[in-house]
Amino acid sequence: MESSSISPVKPTSTSFASKVKALLMRAWRERWSDHQWGVHLKSVVNSCNGDSKELPEILLQQALVGPNPNALIIGYLQHIVLSQMIPPCSALNLIQKYDDISKPYCTIGLIELTDAIACNISVTSGMESSVVLCKCLQKTLHWLMMCILQSMKAMKDSQQQQEYISIIDAASVAALHIADNTTVQALLYVAMSEDQDNFRDYEQAVINVRGTLSQPVSDMLPSQTKQKVLIAQQTMSKVQDMALPSQPLCEVSHLGICPTINTLVTLEAVLNPSSDVQPFIDQLCVSERLLHLPRPSLYCEILRACFMGLNNCADTPEELKWAAFTYLKLPQALRYMKQQSPNQDIGEDLYQGLSELMNSVPLLDLVEIKLKCECLKFLIGEFSKNDLLDKAQTQQLMNRRSADCGTKIETSSHASPIQIIRNEQQLPKIIKGLSNFSHLDPGKESATLDNADASKTPSDMMSLLCLLTSGRNLDFILAVASSTGKLLGLASKLVKINEFAKQTQGEMGKMAQTRIMLFDISFLMLCHISQVYGLEIIAPSPEYSDSFFAHWATRCLPEDGKYKCIDNFTPTDQGKVDLLIQHLISGVDVNKLNITRMNEYCLNFRWLYKRF
Repeated sequence: MESSSISPVKPTSTSFASKVKALLMRAWRERWSDHQWGVHLKSVVNSCNGDSKELPEILLQQALVGPNPNALIIGYLQHIVLSQMIPPCSALNLIQKYDDISKPYCTIGLIELTDAIACNISVTSGMESSVVLCKCLQKTLHWLMMCILQSMKAMKDSQQQQEYISIIDAASVAALHIADNTTVQALLYVAMSEDQDNFRDYEQAVINVRGTLSQPVSDMLPSQTKQKVLIAQQTMSKVQDMALPSQPLCEVSHLGICPTINTLVTLEAVLNPSSDVQPFIDQLCVSERLLHLPRPSLYCEILRACFMGLNNCADTPEELKWAAFTYLKLPQALRYMKQQSPNQDIGEDLYQGLSELMNSVPLLDLVEIKLKCECLKFLIGEFSKNDLLDKAQTQQLMNRRSADCGTKIETSSHASPIQIIRNEQQLPKIIKGLSNFSHLDPGKESATLDNADASKTPSDMMSLLCLLTSGRNLDFILAVASSTGKLLGLASKLVKINEFAKQTQGEMGKMAQTRIMLFDISFLMLCHISQVYGLEIIAPSPEYSDSFFAHWATRCLPEDGKYKCIDNFTPTDQGKVDLLIQHLISGVDVNKLNITRMNEYCLNFRWLYKRF
């Protein structure tokens, strides 16, 4: 397009544009250096809060007024681009719109500016999106090819043959400089893969230039110019011949920490505590092959990631997730890996991995001091319990850890690893106790965590649920259940208890009070499970998908820190809402109302809050 077709600056930026033009006039009059220009321009941009992306348009409008470009202004534009005051693509995209080859010296000036910018782009500046930069470089080469093509076509009917030859020389040299850079070639490969349509247009321009060189018009070109065009095209064709490397770019087995394995372990431990272990195993096996990691190094990286997580976790819930993953889920994953590779000696590989981990003595000491227990010895014990290490290997590792540790750690009975291991043994009894619950059978003894499976009556169940929610018991039990794949079963039992505890018509006395307390505790436990592990723990169960809690949580329970709007729903019985408000204001016990089911309390209280 013609220079005049460069769109004028928007009216909203008139003040900013006028100040830049005034500064430009002063710089031209006083012949400022590039650095002086940059310092004064930055103060104008900061004072006007202007969009610095408009600067290329303002400067090019002034530089391309006459038949020859203003070299001083072109130099100023080059300086603010290379000093990263403006993104390089904002200047290159504007230059690509210029196609007025009737002003050859302006075209040559822009080609030289393009060469200077594109060959000195910093790909780590962070000013441009990576894909945007890739596409911009491809369009820049496309523009250079179009300059060559249009110049060759215009030579037939023009008296400015020498000027057009200069354009072809400059564009060929610029294309060669840009495309000969290996970094640029990689970016062009990304652009080719990202946008096939634009790449085909670019490829067609290259083909058209090659075809024009074979026509009679090319006889007007000096042999040196032809040679420059051919060399540039050969260099640009390297992008299409590139292939992804089949070998790893670097060997990572010697690195202190393998980021890929560390990330996979962290995602599984913190974000997917209740997920199935098989996808995690598949990810580890794929990473092992891609990174060419020996199996002992893989085990070492997994274990190191676990201890780093235990050391770096900031709060108790995250610490429990890491402890449950390390001491319960990880041995389970390694046992599955052993079953999938029966011909491989996992014991020896795990022994070597643990031996390599023991070289990280400061890390192990920090974790054991923080958790107040001999964490590595407990983990080795879990591996031995799962038949991953034999007795001799177990004893050798424990003896080495004792020698490396020096001072013996005083083990606390409340340490997370100890509590996790202890609650793993109690969890089956707890689930059995919840399963055996029936209000028809008389209980024989009070419920405790050690005889949880003996809970039969509502009173026994009430005692058991109170024990589960006292202290940190519930957090430990939920962490164990999520890591062993039993969280869904535990939640289903609580839903069943919650459904049973909905008070029936006419029921009074102690049984009614027990039902209310059972409903209250089971309801709060289910709310806690849903908020920590997600509502999907409750919803998928077909048996309880129509339960009160699943219905209530879907409509009312906040998710991801966002509250749900109740305006889309209407109360099932407005009279009960009014009655509830009336009695609460008068101070009457809620249990004496005609609202006889606990689920109706929950369903109607939200309308009560809205009314207040």
